[in-house]
Amino acid sequence: MFYRYLSLKCCDNMNVRSFALLFLVLGAVLAAGCVSGGGESTTTAPPTTAAPTTAAPTTTAPPTTAAPTTAAPTTTAPPTTLPPTTAPPYVDIKEVGASDTNGGFKVTVLRVGYFTHPQYNTAGPLVTHFRVDLTVENTINAARSIYPNINCYIVDDTKKRWPVYFVGSPTGLSGEYAPRESRTGYIVFSEVPEDSSQLTFTIEIPTANLPVKVEIPFSYP
Repeated sequence: MFYRYLSLKCCDNMNVRSFALLFLVLGAVLAAGCVSGGGESTTTAPPTTAAPTTAAPTTTAPPTTAAPTTAAPTTTAPPTTLPPTTAPPYVDIKEVGASDTNGGFKVTVLRVGYFTHPQYNTAGPLVTHFRVDLTVENTINAARSIYPNINCYIVDDTKKRWPVYFVGSPTGLSGEYAPRESRTGYIVFSEVPEDSSQLTFTIEIPTANLPVKVEIPFSYP
């Protein structure tokens, strides 16, 4: 019994020592952990936020508008009228307005006067001839022909004939006329006797029998 008691005591003593040793070891481990951690806690500072920097606004200068420059008005010189270098085309005009009807045609002498033109109608030196403006009208309901270019002349008071020089534009007066057709143009004569007291404009019109005439008396000047 004594030995058993002694054995139990020894066991109790060993348990106490074991626990004491275990506490010592745990204390050493905790102490070592504190030392390895630096012995003090590290505090993380909160992030610093930089204050926003607002750039000063840049002010754009207003656009500069140049004052409008008004050019001085240009003065147009009055046109200089030069004297004509050529004679006027139709001068000393006399209105006539006389008519005659024969052979199915009515011929009206509108006006007469002197006409300056190229010698060959559209070319050559300028020459002056006597001109008669007239209207030729077919008065019947059938086609008829008339040829002032070859069958026309002026008769003076001595019965002398002054032949046609050419038949002018704008309309050809010679040829076939449709029923009731009318044309206006002019005929140029080489010359006429101005000292004649009476002139007669004449056109011969061919017919089935003999030519007939339209005769229109006038005076000039």
